Formats: sequence, structure tokens, C-alpha cells
Amino acid sequence: MRWKLVLGVISLVGAIAYGIAIAGMYDSGLFEVPQFRAAFIGFVVGALLWLVMRKNLSFFGTFEHELTHLIFSILMFQRPSSFYASERKGHVSCDGGNFLDGLAPYFFPTFSYVLLGIYPLLRSSAQMVFYPLLGFFTGFHLVSNIMEFEPHQSDIRKAGVIFSVLFCTFAGAVAFGFILAFVISGFRGGLDFLMIGLQNIADVVVGALRLIWHGITGFASPAE
Repeated sequence: MRWKLVLGVISLVGAIAYGIAIAGMYDSGLFEVPQFRAAFIGFVVGALLWLVMRKNLSFFGTFEHELTHLIFSILMFQRPSSFYASERKGHVSCDGGNFLDGLAPYFFPTFSYVLLGIYPLLRSSAQMVFYPLLGFFTGFHLVSNIMEFEPHQSDIRKAGVIFSVLFCTFAGAVAFGFILAFVISGFRGGLDFLMIGLQNIADVVVGALRLIWHGITGFASPAE
């Protein structure tokens, strides 16, 4: 489909742009920031826990996967009729469906964003518990979904493998980059990250157009 080709190109540009934005957040003094250090420890624990105990935690991975399908289906104004999750499989039935709710579990860490949603309600004394949990669920989701991202998955086959890789890389860079920016600088940092990514997209597009223009004009110029 033509729209998929266009969105695939946009996703490629967006992945590069937001990847640059993520790289720009690196600073040698990050580990001196208490909330970053706490979130990083939680991230490592969550990632290692999945790697070591994957079979024992398969239900939780499946549950989050299907819950994310459900949430995005509702956001797309689809009416859910059933929800099922077990250690081996799961499914969500709705009156519609599209690539976004189909691929959502592969780029959106649901539990992490649930925590972000309740953060404004927490007392300051709860922050040192909040950040390790945020890192834990983010690490758990990232590793589990990278390992589950396989071409034979029905959602990936339906959207197309190449398109799924491009779109999930782009959307994942936005989703995980926002969490990283939040840990470093709060919600304001997250919004700044989104704006920097958009500016990077504009820069990439302008740079590409300039290269194309120079190529055309150089080809069209008469040889001396």
C-alpha cells in the first residue's frame, strides 16, 4: 500500500531523528543524578530477571502484551469483546483493528506509562521507590519484546516485517526516549525531548532535500 510506504519512510527518518535526540541526552555525570541511578538499577534488574526467568514470567509478559493491545484498541475507538492471557498465548477481540494497536506491544511499555500517569499523585518521599520501579518495568518490557519480536508473529506478519521494524523502531525511540528524558529532567525534559526530535526530523528532511537538489543541479549542469 502507498500509505505504508510513506509511513515507512517517515518512520525511518523519525527513528534517525529521535535516535540522535536520545544520544544527545548522554552525559558523563548522569550517574551522579540520584533518580537516574535508581532507575538504571531497576532497569538492569528488570532486564536480567526476564533473561534469567523468562519461562516463569511468561504470563506477565503475555498479560502486558495483550493489555497493550486492549488499551490501544480502545484508544482507536474499537469496542473490545474479549480478553484472554495465559502463560502460552493470549488474544484480544475487538470490532476492528489496525497496524497501530497490532504493533503497540512491541514499542509501548504500558506499565511504565501507568507509573508516569500516577507520578504527580505521589509524595516526594515515594520517589526513590518510584524510579527503581519505572526502570524495572521499562527494562522488563524492552528485553521481553525484543526477544518476542519475530517475523512469524501474526501482528508483525499482518503489518509487514520491514514496515513493523521501521515503525516500531521509530515509535520505540519516542516512547523510551521520553521515559529517559523524564528520569533526567522530569516531564519538562520529556516535552523538550519530543520537540528536539521534531526539530531533528526537520533537519534530516532539509538535509536530504539539499542533497537531492545538489544532485539534480549537478547532473543537469553542462560539462565544462
